[in-house]
Amino acid sequence: MRRTRTPQIPVSWAKSPIFWVILVIGLVVLYFIKKAEVKDQNEGKIGETAMDITSIKSIAEWEFLTIQTEEFIDTTIVRTLSNDQFARIYRGTIRLGMDMQKARKNWIVCKHDTAYIYLPAVEILDTEFIDEANTRTFYESGRMTATLKNKMYSKAKRTMKARAFTKQNIKMAEDNAKQQFKTMFNALGFKVVKVEIKK
Repeated sequence: MRRTRTPQIPVSWAKSPIFWVILVIGLVVLYFIKKAEVKDQNEGKIGETAMDITSIKSIAEWEFLTIQTEEFIDTTIVRTLSNDQFARIYRGTIRLGMDMQKARKNWIVCKHDTAYIYLPAVEILDTEFIDEANTRTFYESGRMTATLKNKMYSKAKRTMKARAFTKQNIKMAEDNAKQQFKTMFNALGFKVVKVEIKK
């Protein structure tokens, strides 16, 4: 007995309008899913960067140059019968840096892969930089009064400050600041980092 085969009618999906409608809808859905994923990633990155920037500013004082210094101060007080003479050696550590609380409100502006950073001026971070415990009396003849002691201390402070807070040292601190901030913001993902320091 010969079996009769039912002819198969091929269906051409490429010519079916329903196929194209489903395909377009699928592509649109896929597009928006991918777009949402990218947006979430970017928002996460922006959020992390904002937190990092806030953390940087919360560290009020940034030190960029440390200077160990000492000063020899002597004085003579003329009296009727004899002269009082005093000589002391003062030592201290002067730290040059920036107080981020003095930075302007919009101290950083981010545009795509570029960060524009505006920093406050370099200053002496701690004005009481003389280590009194390490101050030594070199010579003493007579009575050291509190007034004379304060006078010698103030003179040492002014001299040490003038020697440390020079244009050369300020520039060195500024260069260190620029380098550190560029390194930090490169690590945050910014390809170009431009730093401007207030004079």
